[in-house]
Amino acid sequence: MSNTVAPPNRNTPKISDDNNYGVLSSTYSVLKFDLTNSENVTKSILPIVKDFSITEELFSPINVLNIRIYDDINFFEFMKLSGQEKIVLKLEIKSLVPSNTAVSSSKEQVANSLRTETYEYTFAVKEYPNYQKDINSQSAQEYNIICIPTYAYLSALTRISRAISGPVVDNIKHIFKNDLYLGNSKTDETIEVIGDPITAFDGIITIQSPLKAVEWLRSKLYDDISSPFFVYRPLRHNKIHIHGWTKIIEEKPYRIYKYLPHLKNSAASSASESSNRIYNLKSVIKMDKLAQALGGGFSTKLQLTNITKKTTTERTLNYVESVAKKITSKLNPLTSYIKSIVFLNDNNSDGKKTEKTLDTYTNANIKNAEVNTATPNSLSADDVIDNLILQQSLVSRLESRNQEIEVNGDMHLNSGQKLDMQIGRMFNPKRKAESEAVGGSYTEENKDEALSGIYTIGVAVHTFKEGLYRTRLKVFNDI
Repeated sequence: MSNTVAPPNRNTPKISDDNNYGVLSSTYSVLKFDLTNSENVTKSILPIVKDFSITEELFSPINVLNIRIYDDINFFEFMKLSGQEKIVLKLEIKSLVPSNTAVSSSKEQVANSLRTETYEYTFAVKEYPNYQKDINSQSAQEYNIICIPTYAYLSALTRISRAISGPVVDNIKHIFKNDLYLGNSKTDETIEVIGDPITAFDGIITIQSPLKAVEWLRSKLYDDISSPFFVYRPLRHNKIHIHGWTKIIEEKPYRIYKYLPHLKNSAASSASESSNRIYNLKSVIKMDKLAQALGGGFSTKLQLTNITKKTTTERTLNYVESVAKKITSKLNPLTSYIKSIVFLNDNNSDGKKTEKTLDTYTNANIKNAEVNTATPNSLSADDVIDNLILQQSLVSRLESRNQEIEVNGDMHLNSGQKLDMQIGRMFNPKRKAESEAVGGSYTEENKDEALSGIYTIGVAVHTFKEGLYRTRLKVFNDI
């Protein structure tokens, strides 16, 4: 345990001299990687860390740290690992500041655009999966360490049950601060609300964990145009965000990413160009309108069960008028589902009759909602029910089209961040060379207008391996 320096080519930056910066657009150094066991003994695990990743997502406030260990010093036995450990990770990351303008031709200017930032996180160990020994290599053992934030660990061990009333966002903040103890000191995560939530109601949190209660409340949180909110933890800020979808789509894209076949400029500017480059794109695009419809994306009916009066009624919403007035003015344009499935009744030449027939089909998607009318602020209010229907519709359509990409590492690539993705058309390199040889212009390399556009980050996986920092993203948009 006396060796506190990581082996060469393992968690050490590929380029450490700013003056020679130009090959990679981002690099990292691990300043601290300490594990504290149940007996309060702390040791650095940096010498035995093979690689690690940190995952954040828009749909959850839980970040996951996944560490791959190559243990050739009997660390498992020496530290008496039992699943009750705490890990502190401190990183220094150098990256190019995003620039979507002309690329600088000066190496000095490129170096001056470097951004150096330090991040520190505390995690609780959740489990040790994938333990492995190889009979051909008995000098080492490998295993993973899966870690989650300490408040997520505490939440799993806690149950709350209480009556709530008033603004939903205040009740969410109360759970984080009073049940999960966030924001009690300057080093703790704090809670930031971005947007203008309006939901308020009276209800009861039954016996459940605090984070499950947060998700239950979040599903009933919206603004004045029925836009939903997300509760998540962006790694760059190290705080809990309660972020409205309306505010997310109003923000400017963080940067432009291009799927380029090769680098075009000089070596001096290659780092800046590669910082905007998509290295891999492998996607389950989806565009599954049937799944969206079954999820309530185009439903206009809601079945209400009044648990106080023990009665059931059905509410029908004028979907087209409500959506046109509330959503399409600010949110992404709503694709006409009725017109998009007109092929189901293509024998009818009268478009209006066809739309009316298909509207009957969409009305068949009935969703249930339990309400309690014993209190004036319950979910029985007409405006609240209408908002819930619209919110459900929007959420089911958010992931209409997905892309999964890999880019150079950047801690500013967080959930909820918008990106301008420019995906090139397929092109023939031979025809391009022949055209350029005779002074022609070969345009097939231009961007694909159908797949290119503004996307929102849903999941970001920051991977650190062999001194190389990359970020894998799942991005989506609504078409």
